[in-house]
Amino acid sequence: MKIRFTLLATLVTAAGLAAQSPAQLQEQRIQASYQVAFGRKARADEVAYWAKQPVADVAAPVRLQKNYLRTDTGTREASIRRSYIDSFGRNPDAGELQHWAAGVDTYSELMVHPANRLKSNPAERDSTIDRSSQSALGRKPSAGERTYWRGQGALNLVTLVACHEQWKKAGGQNLIAAGGQNLIGVDGGTLK
Repeated sequence: MKIRFTLLATLVTAAGLAAQSPAQLQEQRIQASYQVAFGRKARADEVAYWAKQPVADVAAPVRLQKNYLRTDTGTREASIRRSYIDSFGRNPDAGELQHWAAGVDTYSELMVHPANRLKSNPAERDSTIDRSSQSALGRKPSAGERTYWRGQGALNLVTLVACHEQWKKAGGQNLIAAGGQNLIGVDGGTLK
C-alpha cells in the first residue's frame, strides 16, 4: 500500500523558497492546495489551469476547490476514501461514505475526524496499528509493540507508518520517548 505523506510533502523551508522562481512558487501553492482540498497531487492539466490564475497563497484555491467538492460527487467521494486510507488503512464502509458524502469537508478537514474515532474505538486503533506495522515492517506488531503504540495516543495510519519507517531506518535502535528514555528494548531488530 502506498502511503501519502500529504502534509510533509507540501512543507518547504524558507531558505528553499528564496531560491525558487515565481513559477515554481506558484506550482507549489497549487500542489499544496490540492493536497489540502483533495489529498492528492494536482494533475498537469490542473496545474496548467491554476498557473493562469493569481494564486498568492494556498487558502484562495482551497476555498474554490471546496466549492468544487459541493458539485462533484466523485471527487468528494475520492477525497473521503483517501482520508480513510490515510487514517485507518482501509476504505470507508457504505455507511461511513454516505455520512461524509453528505458534507463538503476537504481532505484536511476529514483527517481531523479519525482521531476521535481512534480514541473512542480500541478495535479500530488496534487494526490501524496492525495495518501500519504490516505496511512498514512487513509483519504484525508484537504484543509489546501494540501496547506501546496504544499508549502514544490516537495516531493515524500515515503517522504510524512514518514512525515505523523512521525506526526501521535508524536500525531499530532509536525509538526514544519523551524524557530521553528508550522505552522499548530491541531484540534482533524488533521492538519488545
